[in-house]
Amino acid sequence: MPTVCANCGRLSLRRKELPQGGADFHVLVCNDCHTTWDRDENAALNMRLMLVLQLLGRDRPAVFCRQEGGVD
Repeated sequence: MPTVCANCGRLSLRRKELPQGGADFHVLVCNDCHTTWDRDENAALNMRLMLVLQLLGRDRPAVFCRQEGGVD
């Protein structure tokens, strides 16, 4: 499942590639804003955003909504 960057709000995070090959699944890099994230920190910031929006009575940004007809 694509991951939303907590900095720019885009679905463009990828695993950081390691110099010796492979990828580190705990570290994510945004293809758009080039921010490097700890996976858990990014998730926590996105969850905080959802809570704040809910408390303010606002809708989720479309990037966080499931697409109709998709398989989850």
